[in-house]
Amino acid sequence: MGEPALVASAEEPAPPGAPQQRIVQSDGRRYSLRLEPEFWAALERAARDEGIRLGRLVASVAKDAPEGSNLASRLRLFCLDSAARRGDQLQAQLQEASRTSGDTDIGVLVEALPIPALVIGANGEISHFNSGFGRWFGPGHPQLPGKPFDFFMKLRTQQPFEQIRKAFSDRKLGMALGHIMYVSPGRVAAAPCRLVPVQRQSAGTHSCLVMLIENRRL
Repeated sequence: MGEPALVASAEEPAPPGAPQQRIVQSDGRRYSLRLEPEFWAALERAARDEGIRLGRLVASVAKDAPEGSNLASRLRLFCLDSAARRGDQLQAQLQEASRTSGDTDIGVLVEALPIPALVIGANGEISHFNSGFGRWFGPGHPQLPGKPFDFFMKLRTQQPFEQIRKAFSDRKLGMALGHIMYVSPGRVAAAPCRLVPVQRQSAGTHSCLVMLIENRRL
């Protein structure tokens, strides 16, 4: 007998970005969980990658969790670990691409990421971002493409951002860490981030891929 599909709870729809209550089932057991949309999306992607249903994935994490631990917290850690592994794989792929003559399809690459991410072009403007970053940024995200990054957000790094971009261009640096922040009336969003170069061989330029390491709202 096939595994039961995902069952939605009867609660009122949560506002965008707020934790969502859902019920998943596996082998006759029901798990009622409350997680942010980004984590649900990451879990669904992980289940697809493994070729199993979401309920089976949740049951697997629950089985391996220490007795008495919070399952929702364990699932968040699972998502962050998966995102870190994907980030490492992506960084290796980008570094390999920079040694070849082919261009990187930035749009496809960014949208495939399971974590919020955006691309800052060589001109300092935002060229691409994925749906996860749109949710992190909020309702104003349609305004982002083609606008200067520093018009909307602040990026703090150990070295000045322009020095990092030059090091990327000179192939003296393959990755940098930073902290991204966005402030709007009544809301502050902040998160650590990882910066990786994306080379466009045909144009002879480098863009900067910014991947959020975690999602934190204040």
